[in-house]
Amino acid sequence: MKLIAAPLLLLLVACSGNPASTTYYLLRSDVDLESRELQPSQHYGLGSFRIASYIDQPGLVLETRDHVIHQARSNRWAESLRDSLRLFFASEISAEVGEDVFFSRDLTGLTRINITINQLHGKSDGNAVLVGYWELAPPEGESTYFQFAETRALVGDGYDALVDAERYLLSRMADSIGRSLDTGSAR
Repeated sequence: MKLIAAPLLLLLVACSGNPASTTYYLLRSDVDLESRELQPSQHYGLGSFRIASYIDQPGLVLETRDHVIHQARSNRWAESLRDSLRLFFASEISAEVGEDVFFSRDLTGLTRINITINQLHGKSDGNAVLVGYWELAPPEGESTYFQFAETRALVGDGYDALVDAERYLLSRMADSIGRSLDTGSAR
């Protein structure tokens, strides 16, 4: 009986320890905001937004080896990543082009910016990766398509460094989107 009770007691003691605390990360733009009346762009509107399902969940994602991912349990996004990314891109693109560019259902007469995020995760080699696409769809005429694919070395260890690298890459993609609007092909 003592042989059975000892392992059971060890199991109960191990399970009664404090669970690991969860860290929640906000994805926000560093663009300085001020109180003012917004003036919606007369040229551009943010249209569809797609995100790969493997990253459209609460836990941060690491690729532990080629094509194998790990979803963090104790390091999570504070809110829906889809919603955070939409707001992030709206702020960053607006700042890049100097116009208030919004997501809207009614984009009549505007060039739609349709965004897809295909990859956003950490890698076992100490880098973060972002692969995304966007389409500029004018009200009339042909759409133009673009791809963004970059990695960024993590500066430090842990999930804080991963989030910083991902924010950097997302900001670079938003800058690329803004520059593609400045080419004049979308106006």
